[in-house]
Formats: sequence, C-alpha cells, structure tokens
Amino acid sequence: MFIPAATYRIQFHKDFTFRDLLAQIPYLKMLGIDTVYASPVFKARPGSTHGYDVTDANTLNSEIGTPEDFEKLQQTLKENQMYWLQDIVPNHMAFHQDNGWLMDIFENGPSSEYYNFFDINWNHENEELTGKVMAPFLGSTPDEAIANGDLKLVFCEDGFKIQFYENQFPASLISWPLILKNLAKNAIENEAKTAGLFELLKSIETETDLKKLHEKKEEILSFLRKTELKKWLENGMEILNKSQEQLQEILDKQYFRLTLWSRSDAEINYRRFFTINELICLRMEDSEVFQKYHAFIAEQYKKGSFQGLRIDHIDGLADPVTYLKRLRELVGETCYISVEKILDLGEELPQNWPVQGSTGYFFLAIVNQLFTSTKKENIFNEIYFEQVPDVQDSDYELLVFEKKMYMLENHMQGEIDNLFSLFRDSELLPATPGYSEKQLKAALQILLAAFPVYRLYTNKLPVAGQDADVLEKAFARAEKFALHLKKELTYFHQLFQEDIQALPVSAEKRLHFLMRCQQFTGPLAAKGVEDTTFYNYNRLISHNEVGDDPAIFGITINRFHQEMLERLKSWPLAQNATSTHDTKRGEDARMRLNVLSEMPEKWAEILQKWQAVNQQFLQTINNQQAPSKNRIYYLYQALLGAFPMHGKPENDFKERVNAALTKAIREAKMYSNWSEPNEAYENEVLNFLEHILADDTEFNNSFLPFVKQLSFYGMLYSLGQTLLKITAPGIPDIYQGCELWDLSMVDPDNRRPIDYELRKNYLQELAQLPENSRENALKSMMQNWPNGKIKMYTTWRALQFRKANANLFTQGEYIPLQTSENENVLAFARKLEQHWCLVLVPLNVVNLTEAEHFPLCQKTWQHATIYLPVHAPENWKNIFTNEAISLRNEVVLAEVFASFPIALLTSESI
Repeated sequence: MFIPAATYRIQFHKDFTFRDLLAQIPYLKMLGIDTVYASPVFKARPGSTHGYDVTDANTLNSEIGTPEDFEKLQQTLKENQMYWLQDIVPNHMAFHQDNGWLMDIFENGPSSEYYNFFDINWNHENEELTGKVMAPFLGSTPDEAIANGDLKLVFCEDGFKIQFYENQFPASLISWPLILKNLAKNAIENEAKTAGLFELLKSIETETDLKKLHEKKEEILSFLRKTELKKWLENGMEILNKSQEQLQEILDKQYFRLTLWSRSDAEINYRRFFTINELICLRMEDSEVFQKYHAFIAEQYKKGSFQGLRIDHIDGLADPVTYLKRLRELVGETCYISVEKILDLGEELPQNWPVQGSTGYFFLAIVNQLFTSTKKENIFNEIYFEQVPDVQDSDYELLVFEKKMYMLENHMQGEIDNLFSLFRDSELLPATPGYSEKQLKAALQILLAAFPVYRLYTNKLPVAGQDADVLEKAFARAEKFALHLKKELTYFHQLFQEDIQALPVSAEKRLHFLMRCQQFTGPLAAKGVEDTTFYNYNRLISHNEVGDDPAIFGITINRFHQEMLERLKSWPLAQNATSTHDTKRGEDARMRLNVLSEMPEKWAEILQKWQAVNQQFLQTINNQQAPSKNRIYYLYQALLGAFPMHGKPENDFKERVNAALTKAIREAKMYSNWSEPNEAYENEVLNFLEHILADDTEFNNSFLPFVKQLSFYGMLYSLGQTLLKITAPGIPDIYQGCELWDLSMVDPDNRRPIDYELRKNYLQELAQLPENSRENALKSMMQNWPNGKIKMYTTWRALQFRKANANLFTQGEYIPLQTSENENVLAFARKLEQHWCLVLVPLNVVNLTEAEHFPLCQKTWQHATIYLPVHAPENWKNIFTNEAISLRNEVVLAEVFASFPIALLTSESI
C-alpha cells in the first residue's frame, strides 16, 4: 500500500494552477514533502475558489490547467518520487447550468438517464413541486422577476433556455411545442417565411414521446437558425417575454420551479449541502450513480496520477460504510484513503471502514487541548462570566441544543418537513391512539438536535456498539430538554432500538428512516455548532475550532499519551493536521491564544483596562450595546490571535479583520445574519474596531506589549505543535504556507496567496548551514523568531528525519516517558527494533521562563530529568542542533534544551 511520508495541502483555483504548482515541486521535495494533497481538480462553477462546487467529476477544471499541464505535473512528480492525494466530493455537485447531468434532467425530465441521480423528492406534497425540483435562486418572487425582465425565455444555438440574471437553464423538450405555438401566434412577419415552422409545429404540438421530440429537435433548430428568421424570432421572443400569461405557461412546463432564494428556509424538495442552495446532493447509495461519478477518478488512479483519495463530507452519504467498501473495491487495496470526519473527543472512527483514517481534525483537537492549561479553568470561567453575564446561566450543552433548534426552526424547516413526510409515507405513525402529528414532529426535531455527535453510521437494526451508545445519549438529552414529549420520544426509541412485533412496519422501513435522519444530523450539527455556537460561546476561542470542543478546557499529558497509544493501535496512518482550508483560525493563532489559559490573572487585568479605555467608543442600537459584551470579548481574542508576529499590522490588516468580524457577527445570528444583515449594528461594531486600532490610543499602548508577550510564548507552543505533528502516530499534513507562521482568520482569509519565493529563499539558506556548526545559526533564528524561519527550520529538519526513517514512524512503538517535571514537558519515544528517537516539548511555558527568554539550560530546567527505559540506547544525536549526547537511563533537560527550545533525538546518525 502507498503510505505518504508527509502531505502538503494545495488549494487550486484560477490564480493558482497546475503550472503554478509545477514551479514549487523542487521546493516541496527539499522541504521533505513527498505527497501533494490536492483540493478538487474537477470541473467546477466558473471562478470557484475551492473546487467543491463540482459540475463535472469526469473532467479536469480548465481554469486550473489543461490535461497537458496536468500530465506534465504528474511526470515531474514521478521524476521526483513524489505522489498525489486527491480530494473528491461524492456528496454533492453544483446546482448550476454547467452541471450537465442536472441540465439533461431539465431538458428530458423522467426520460433522462440522470433523473434519479440527485437526491430530489419528485413527489413532494406541495403540488407546485410535483415532478419539479425547486430552484431557489431568484432575488424576488417569480411574478416580480417576470415583470422586471429578470426572468425570460431566450433562444441559443442549442435550444430554448430559461434565463435569470447570468444563468440559463434549458427549457424542457415537452415545452417546445408550446413555445413554438406562442412564437407562431406572435409572428408579425409574412407567413411565407414561417410556413416551415407551422409544418414543424403541426408535427409536434401534440407529441409527448421524448424520443420523437429529440428526432425533431435538430430539424427545429436548423430552421430557427436561418438568417432570414432572425428578426422574426427576436420579435416573437420579445412579445412572449412581455406576456406574463405566455411566459408563466411555459414555466409551468419545466422540470424546475424558480422561486425566491429565501423560500428554501421553509420549504425545499432536494437535499442540499448544509444550507447552501447552490449545492445539490447526489444519491451516491445508487450503484449506477457511484460508477458514473467515479469513472474518471478510477481512471486516474489506475493510470497512476492519483495514489490516494481524500473523501469530502463522508457524513452526507446515506450509507458511508457501503460507499467506502465500493470505493475500496474500485481502487484496490494499495490506495491510501482518508475521510473528512469530525469526531467528538470521545468518539471513535468506525472500525469497519476500509480506510487509513481521517483527515486530522481529531489530532488538531488533541494537540490544541494539550497546550491549554487545565489548572485554571475555574478562574477563566469567572472572568468570562463577569465580562459577559448573559452567558453565565447557559451551559455549553444547552447552548448547542438551542442553536441547533434555532437552525431547525429558522433555516431548515424544509428539511425537517421532508423527514416527517418520509416518516408518514413510510407508515411509521403509531397505530395506537393518543399521538398527534404535531407532537411527533416536535419530538423528532428535539431528538435530532439532541445528538451529541454528528451522526450514526449503522446500516442495520437494532443499533449496536458505539452507535447504540450515541443513540441512547441522544434520547437522554432529548428527554431532558423536552419532558413533555416523553411519550413521543419513547415511541421513536421503540422504532429504532426495539424489536417489537406490534410496530406498524418492517424493520427495513424503520432503518431507512433512521439512515435518512442521519444524513440530516450532520448538517444540523455543522450549522448549529460550527457556524453558530462557535461564534456565541467565546470563553477561549482557540477551541472554537473544527473538530475541537469549546466545553473542554485542556487535557493532561497522560490523556495525550493515551490518545496517541490508541491512535497507533487503531489508525496509525491517519492524517495529523493542524490547519486546513476550513479551520476557523491559523494553527499559530490558536497556540498564541492558548497561552491565555496560563495567565488568567493578567488576562483579567488587561480586560478591565480595555473595558475602561474603550467605553467611550460604544454605541446603542435599538437599546442594544454595539458591540455587545460577548462580541467585544471575542474581538479582543481575535485581534490577539491574528496580530502579526513582527508587531506591526500589514496594510490590509484592518480590512481582513473587518471581513472576519462581519462574518462572526452574522454567523452568531444574534444581532445580524446572512439573510437579513443588520448594517446599522455591523457598522457600529466596525467603527468600534476602527477607533480602538487608531494610532496612539490607550488601547494600543497596552495591547502591543501584551500581544508581544503572548506571541513569544505562543511561538514556543507552535514549534512544539509542529514537532508533535511530524513525530506522533499518524501522517503529518501541512496546509499550504504553514511552514511559516499562520495567523490567518476564518476563510477566505486562510486561502490568501502564498509567498513561495520567500519560503524558497529561507529554505535555501537553511540547507546551506554547515552540519557541524549550527550554534550561531540557531541563535540568529531564535533572536529573529518573528520572521518564521525558526518554524521552517523545525519543519524541515523533522520532515527530513521522518522521510529518512519512514518505518520508524509508521510501524514503530509509541513509548510515553515519565519526567521529574510532569507538568512542564511532554516526552515520548518512537522505537522500531533497535532504532529509537526521543521527542521533548516544553509545556506551561509562562511558569518556565520570562517572555523573550527561551526556556534553555540550567536556569530554566534546574535538575529536571526524563527517565528512559532500561533498554534504551546511550548514544544519541540532536536533530536540530547536530549535537552528540550521551544518555544513561535518564535525560537531563538542561542538557537537551541547551541551545534549542524543543528536541528530537535519534539513536542513529542521519
């Protein structure tokens, strides 16, 4: 099987293409990367910045390069013994005119071979949507759009289209006779020119056979393309589009129904990705859909262009385990497969999935929690509740439930209605009297909102194992939140968990309903937690992160060791990520903010000062303070996390903070939101930011020295985080550009262009350092740590060591090491046969050293030691300093940390 040594995530788009990556291949190889981890490269909506809005999974995206560009890139990778991990998107495609499958449905209806490829309810209970898919893309009602000329019929080279704004959807073939009839009626030119049209119309005006209509299509098009008919056609179309009656009659014959975009919050008849109308989900559980969607992917794998696959949003699929088994059968056992899966810190990836592991959010969370002090949680809570009293009475679990219910009631009612319709249509309603549909629907909503994790993965009843535990927790939570619905919740429990003969229908229908519910709990969790709760619960926002849990305030060293031992046992080849294209803030910003957990007293003091000096900039909007206390608490942390390492904001810093802050306000959905932005409130918040960041303010005078202090300590943790990512069980993954400092804010800020020339220059300098004389170079890197070269050095040396000793990290043991300073250093060994390496990372650095003083030598470590196993080698080499060290049974930390703040020791020379 192909096993990456280290992956490097690349975000392709029109401004970073195959050719752009080609120029960086020598640099990536020199850094120690052996696998390009590519965002989706398939045809996507024009201008896509991410590639997840696929319009054709069987074609390369021309905006990022030609097939020849791709082949040249692949050849260069092979010449450099490098590989390719491809991100694929099986859950959804773009609802867009370039989506050929969807457009074929719009033209051909039930006769289209793709008619059942998308997750559409063609028999929706709303008669307006029977046989049609809702297209919620209008900025007004359809009547208004027609009256304003925003919605009209047009004639193109390949036929009639319904045009709205810049979009064009093909008119159904069954509507062509009506269109031609209206055009004939509207004709104002002499009849001799259009005699042929009347003959064509006569031959098809009562035709319902699609095959025969297709046979006539080209004949009709050839006729209408005649030059002498151009004026006649234009006049006829103009009259038609001015006639509300004629145009509406034609629209009624389409297989889509255009509506106001916001209507989808209350009603929708297709499954969408989260709440994004522009992304329509596939029925990937259908074997034909699977085969057609993966044809090009399989071809590229067999051709050798792809060596691994990353599966996007596995939670959206009806039956993930069956999908993964089909995929494994398609690509064979040698393909490395990673799944995008967000796991609760107590949740396990299903053991029956034929994959190498997940994309690394779990590792991100564990490392993030490791660098958070567990000791001062109570003090931190007191500070937050004092600053933001409104949060005090709302525990995190209840807040998550409330925000999920908010999403259900305000933005996902269409989805819950569809689920309940399935419940009813499957004859799952109780046979006994005493139940109302209203109460049952309410119970279903509460149960779905009460799920403690994203979803279950069962495909059989009764639910067993981890899924059964999750389901029981969901029912227990639901009952706690809705005691008045206990009877209804008990009924759902019987449906899912009990084998009672008296239940109204077969287990097959019950299971189908449960599995459909699980395609819904994932999006509900994502929107309710990641995109809402994370912007409302601001105790320590470094943990308001994808995969992490803001309710947890740090873990112990022993817990970290336990998690790594379990990872080595179950998922040794899972990815170790610390930043991705979806993380809320950069990996180094999180480490910096975690330092606050070690200094709550100083944090409280600085907050009181800022509260006093910034009081003058507060405003009142509709009796609400702007910004709110909670938003200010968030803002201060966001600024501390994002402020540049060198202590001076770049020219675009305020603009970037404005964008991220506006997004945070709208995602919080308290005083503004995306569908109805409260511009007055938002403007006052941005004005507040403008005031406090002005030159020579009292805020700035205290902010700058404080952020400088945090930056230094955060830098130490960032180096530790980097080393752990590369040496702990799992495959290290580096997000583009993160070999230098990453203080980015939420997307799209974290997808800004990367300065590869700077990185190449730095790496070239590092590569030229003499092996036997690094002391001065290390001192220089530490003195100039804000430039990031010290992080690149850590990354480069650790990656090179890992690449040269791949088996040690993919097959070797993980051995936790005990220290005489249990709280101040994390230490472990990796061992394979007679080869060992030691990893040592300082913790609780605020107590170890003063700011700007690296935790080195006797002054910091005194007589602290690490105890080695009795059979450990005596002779070692420090990978970072190149020093030879002799160790007997123990490691003296003052010696190991003599000239560099983290340590990677090897028992063999490299």
